Amino acid sequence: SFVDSFAVDGRGTLELCIAQNWSSAPSTHWKCELHFHGLEPADREIGWSSDEPGKWQEVTATVSRETLAPAASLATHRHRLRPSKSSVEPVSGLDATMPDTKPLYELQLDYAIDQANAGTATFRFPAIDELLYESALGSTFWTLTDQAGREVAHDDAWPDAKRLDKGSHSLRMRVVSTDAKRLEAMRDLELCVDRPIGRTISITAYSDRLSASRGDAALRAESLEIGQQRGFFLATPNAVRSSTEWSAGDELLGEIRYGKSDSSRFGSQHRPEAYPLRISISAAKNAASERSTTSKPTGAKKSPKQQLDDAVFDAKLRVLEAR
Repeated sequence: SFVDSFAVDGRGTLELCIAQNWSSAPSTHWKCELHFHGLEPADREIGWSSDEPGKWQEVTATVSRETLAPAASLATHRHRLRPSKSSVEPVSGLDATMPDTKPLYELQLDYAIDQANAGTATFRFPAIDELLYESALGSTFWTLTDQAGREVAHDDAWPDAKRLDKGSHSLRMRVVSTDAKRLEAMRDLELCVDRPIGRTISITAYSDRLSASRGDAALRAESLEIGQQRGFFLATPNAVRSSTEWSAGDELLGEIRYGKSDSSRFGSQHRPEAYPLRISISAAKNAASERSTTSKPTGAKKSPKQQLDDAVFDAKLRVLEAR
């Protein structure tokens, strides 16, 4: 038997497709059961800025009795890059035209990648990743080279994590299409570099914002009847507020589960497994970090006027002490 659990949208149509494997017997009998349950969040994907105290969220037990027990965490650091160099050129050679004789063009985008420490990274192009039949573009393919110009990784529109050594790298993205104007419009295509956070950051849920500001106990698990709604406050972790590891515009990505784990259920015990969550690193936090690192040293040289004033003050003090 096989059990799968996933999120569905009540405003759409759910289509179930069954296909027989080529190595199966001539005829197959199967039985399918479909169950709807779980907590429905007001926002299926939530996010907020690091300079905000947190985020208010609400969930509803729409089709069954559920136990609310939010569990949220951040596990990925996302850094965004723009290309340092771009070009659109006609494709030459045997593959220069499509079957309908339309000429092909290639967009080349170069990105500078700085890997501070050896580790893994996933390179994503959100605007065009995971598009195949829906895409108006042709092939997409990128290569990554190290400082010596050696290729160390490559991938397409379905990227996987790559292991990188410490140091500078160069990524070149190639996009092919018969539409040169479309490629010209993509010369500033954004690249997202996703790296795992060294230690997962937990996000605590409270009954309200006031409880979070006072540091009260976290929200307790609560049973919700069908149709009942409950709100709670997700507080920005101190590890996000205080860290200087990330730059303004970066994002910390994670997930949140709303329902309590139930081992008596088949498949995912959370129904569904998780929803996406993100915290954006604000410019205000970055500016505060810069001020702290460029503060005036205590031993800074004084101006001549300040030195004279100090000398006069010391002289007056000695006169008073002599009396």
